[in-house]
Parts: sequence; C-alpha cells; structure tokens
Amino acid sequence: MTPAEDINVIDPDGFIGVVRRGPRHAVYRTCWQGRDAVAKVGPRAEAEAALLRRAAHPRVLPVWAIGATRAGAPAFVAPLAASDLDAALSASGRFTPARAIAVLQDIAAGLAHLHRIGMRHGDLAPANCLLTEGGRVILADFEHAGDATTTGSTVPAGIFAYMAPEVRDGLPLAPTADVYGFGAIGWALLGGAPPAPFAPPPPGPAALLRLLEDCLSPNTSGRPVDGAELTRRMTEIV
Repeated sequence: MTPAEDINVIDPDGFIGVVRRGPRHAVYRTCWQGRDAVAKVGPRAEAEAALLRRAAHPRVLPVWAIGATRAGAPAFVAPLAASDLDAALSASGRFTPARAIAVLQDIAAGLAHLHRIGMRHGDLAPANCLLTEGGRVILADFEHAGDATTTGSTVPAGIFAYMAPEVRDGLPLAPTADVYGFGAIGWALLGGAPPAPFAPPPPGPAALLRLLEDCLSPNTSGRPVDGAELTRRMTEIV
C-alpha cells in the first residue's frame, strides 16, 4: 500500500454503493487510485481517521486519504475489506476452534498494539473486525476509540452484547473494557452467538474457554489486564 495522502475533495459521484450506514455516518464503496476502497462519511470521520493513523499497525485499518465530499461532509478513504466477522459468522454459524484461534490471535495482536501506545478501541464487536482476502483480521471503526484509561463518567457506545458491564454503566474505562469485547467475540466465534445469562459454554479447547471466561468476568480485576496479556495467553493455547 502506498503512504496515505491528504485530499481536499472525495467526489460522491464516484461512490458505487452503500456498504454500511449508521446513525451518524455512511460507508460507501468506491475506487481510489485504481484500487477498491471505501469512503466513510460523517461528522466524526476526520477525527476517526486521525486515530486510525495514530494507531497504524498491520492489524489496524490503514487510511489512504482524508478529505470531504463536495457537500463539505468530512470523509476518509480506506481499503475495501473482503468481509467482516459479523458476515462470516452469519454465513458459517460458528467457526472451527482452529479458525477461531487464528482470528483471536490477530485481534489480540491489534489490541496489544493499541494498549501499548495508550489507546483503547472502545467498540470491539464482530462487525468492526474486518477480514482481508487472506482471512487476516483488521480492526476498524475507531469512532469511539480514545485514551486507554478514562476518568469520570462515560457515554455507553457499541453493541450491547459485546459491551463490558462498566461500559453499559457509563463508568471510567480501561483496556479491560476491550478485553471483555475480545472474550465476547471469542464466545460468539465458537458458539455462534455472544454470551448470554445462563447459556452453556460453547464447544472448544479447555484453555481457550478458560481465557474467554476470564475475559468475561463482570469485575475488571478478574480479566486479563490488556492486549499484551491476551497475546501471551493465546500463544500458550497454541
């Protein structure tokens, strides 16, 4: 990929179709310098692009350009993904343990990098874990990303089933909030659905299930502290 470059105008006439639409943004399929791409348009697009650039890493979505539509709406351009974990789960129902482990290794590596540089993803869920043509995971949707540790009250954001209890309650946050999301994703990969009260554990290797259960602890003190610990424990499972 070529280095990202800033632009003044992203022409909406070049948009091919809508990939995803949220309450405050839309993601369009487009073409950028001869390459398949997406353009995310919305009021927080420029700020999100800045966070993505700050978090530059092989397991984080790269930003190719930052600009605006002709109507003046902030936008940025990034590579078009082959799919995402949400679509892959819908298609397959659940992942084999081997495939789930490979996916979770990539997510853990991305989180380890974010936490190491003092960032938190803030909205970890299957739809925000993109898949490349080769099946590798790229973390995306940094609209709610920010400093790894917050003080004071926070505004709940994300998909409820993947939110840590402290996120739902609007409490101060730490990397352990992302760790909870990691556990919920792993649970969904193995069982086909995110964790729910009184649901039995999904099928999978005992060591992996222990890690996921630790990640899903309602108390932050019971979870792995950050992505680095997730990476270490995933290595032990393999």
